[in-house]
Amino acid sequence: MAELKASIVLSAIDKATAPLKGLSRSAGGTQAALAKLGGQASRIGKRRGLRSEVGSLGSKLDVSRKQTAELGREFKKAVDPSEKLRKAFERSQRRTVELARAHKRQKGELRDLSASLRKAGVDTRRLDAEQARLDRTSERLQVKTPLGGMVIRETIFNRSDEYTQVKAGDRIYAGAVFMRIVDTSQMVVRATVNQVDAQTIRVGNRAVVELDAYPGLRFSGHVADMAALASARRGRRSSGRKFIRHIPVRILIEDKDKRILPGFSASADVTVSMGQRGVLVPREALRYEAGQQAGAFVRVAEGGEYRKRRIAVQGLSDTEALIRSGLELGEQVLLTRRPRDQRR
Repeated sequence: MAELKASIVLSAIDKATAPLKGLSRSAGGTQAALAKLGGQASRIGKRRGLRSEVGSLGSKLDVSRKQTAELGREFKKAVDPSEKLRKAFERSQRRTVELARAHKRQKGELRDLSASLRKAGVDTRRLDAEQARLDRTSERLQVKTPLGGMVIRETIFNRSDEYTQVKAGDRIYAGAVFMRIVDTSQMVVRATVNQVDAQTIRVGNRAVVELDAYPGLRFSGHVADMAALASARRGRRSSGRKFIRHIPVRILIEDKDKRILPGFSASADVTVSMGQRGVLVPREALRYEAGQQAGAFVRVAEGGEYRKRRIAVQGLSDTEALIRSGLELGEQVLLTRRPRDQRR
């Protein structure tokens, strides 16, 4: 009777635990399936890398074979081949043989790997077609610069509305400048010239460039080109309501110096031909009567004081004035107001 009770209890326990056993078997099958898929994915990745290596090695083998053939022709053509030529030919032969063996070995590995994937139900032809499509897409996404130089990454607003340098993953909007290629062998200064002075400047005029980063350091250059249209500098107005107009110019720096880097601020003095000779003075030395240029005068140091002297102004720039008559070279002029004890 006890044995019958034990049999009934064991049977009940077996029925109660049957779903758990089935679940365990199911979980084990799922894990096995996942492991199988993981193995297939690993082999697919390995095949993709191996296929790329086979192509790269094949290209190297073709180049080596051409070099060996060319050296062989030179070796046969030479009546008395030099030791240097003989060693170069032998090295090229050995390299070609080594590359051919490695290429054959890799092709065999690729063939065996493809066969194992096909046996597992993976269509390798579709993999090759997909890889070719990815290669074409990657080729179209590559932007190749027509010139060599330094890559300068611009600052943009990223997805977080932060003003920072562009990086992988940022969204670039149409027309946005996010990168520049700078030819450091030909550095230029982008500057502007006041519209009043633009008529005196010509392409080819000599220039001296100074960098704010290196005070006192001067570089030779010339005016490379000038814009055909004037632009306005916002925020700076003349005496009226119109913006001051300026002409954009580019000055090519002829000196080669590694210290000149893109983005540096600079100033330039351009040598122009005025057609006449005269004396240059700072523009702030000029004084006017009745607001007319014809009534211009300067204060000249004479006998311990600054005396008024009328002059004829020939030309003006932003900083200097060319005096045609009324002032001699070497005379001292007053730049600010006269001392209080000399005012009359």
